[in-house]
Amino acid sequence: IWIWIQVKLKEEILDNFSEKRNYIRMYAETKVEFRVIQPANNDNTMHTGISIDISGDGVQFTTDHLVEQGNLLDIKITPEKPTTPPLDAEAEVIRVIKTDNENEYSVATKFTKIKPS
Repeated sequence: IWIWIQVKLKEEILDNFSEKRNYIRMYAETKVEFRVIQPANNDNTMHTGISIDISGDGVQFTTDHLVEQGNLLDIKITPEKPTTPPLDAEAEVIRVIKTDNENEYSVATKFTKIKPS
């Protein structure tokens, strides 16, 4: 799954490509675990979600735990295949949208720090 997304796409490749972002968005459903680290609180509860897509800039996932735009999350993304290492990162919440499912939110984040595995 992780074709290490750390390689920026060249401008000439993007000219004929429909995705006009710095990184290609890869659609992947995999487990996401997260906790809110800012604003600071005493709640270290890990919450879960399922990724919708991931790129070198961030991850979008669904969850039943409401977070707010601007929150900083500690995120762990664990691929299904054990040969692919998990991704540990900090990410800022840039968008939260209520989905059509009861008590479910779509959360878009931007990575602020990738932690060594």
